[in-house]
Amino acid sequence: MSTEAFGSRRVTRSLREIVTYLDEGIKLAGGVGPGQTVRLDLEQPSISLTPRITKVVWQATGSRVITLGPGKTTQALQISGTDLDNPTVFKLVGETSGSTFFETTNITGSSKAGFTATIDLIDPSPVSYLAEALNSAGQPAILEDACEIDEPTSSQQTGGLQLGGIAPNEAAPGDDIDLVLLLLAGQPSDVSDVYITDTQGTRLEDWSPQTLRTDALKSQYAKTYPGVGLVARQFTVPPGQQPGIYCVVAESSTLNSKDRLAFYVRGYSPKKS
Repeated sequence: MSTEAFGSRRVTRSLREIVTYLDEGIKLAGGVGPGQTVRLDLEQPSISLTPRITKVVWQATGSRVITLGPGKTTQALQISGTDLDNPTVFKLVGETSGSTFFETTNITGSSKAGFTATIDLIDPSPVSYLAEALNSAGQPAILEDACEIDEPTSSQQTGGLQLGGIAPNEAAPGDDIDLVLLLLAGQPSDVSDVYITDTQGTRLEDWSPQTLRTDALKSQYAKTYPGVGLVARQFTVPPGQQPGIYCVVAESSTLNSKDRLAFYVRGYSPKKS
């Protein structure tokens, strides 16, 4: 090596750092008496294992792919991996620009090997989704291309729940109503929920719970509407309910579909006048 190299800025800086280390070593050695040695107290670092997601499966399909159309649906996913105990939040993030994002704190069955997350999906984009879980320490576990939502084909879309009629179509406050819904598409077994809303779609929780009626009531309407699927419920119009238009909504989690029909609430009941 040429002696001119020692005049370069890099070499000069390195030599200065070496001098500094030697000076510190001399000071340290000067504090050690004859016959003494320097003891190093090594400290075991605390190890915090990073959570990791290795697999995400939709419970409804048993695979990473599920077919969902527009609307709202609640789905459960099984998340597998390592050190996944005590998750606080689970997220699905669409991996395409403009796609949807969902998160949930509804997490059950937590263990190091995984957990189940139940999540509400509203108009989900038909794309691949990144999965992310956060544990109680704020550590993220991320798996890209974790699961996928497919768009229903045209034949699948026509299989949604469709109501053709409602009987009776009017009632009064305090009336007990034997409600029969006529199904033009879908099967009675597909109907997972029946409830009442106002015209804005707000669910009215103060209406009496709907209960499945007897087969005799179904038979009565089956003679009038042969070959049409029937769903029978009973409910009571709450006393003091304001007159106006309301809706009966039938929902199918199996078909990811719902339909509604309007009926009228009168301000009086002839049979009680």
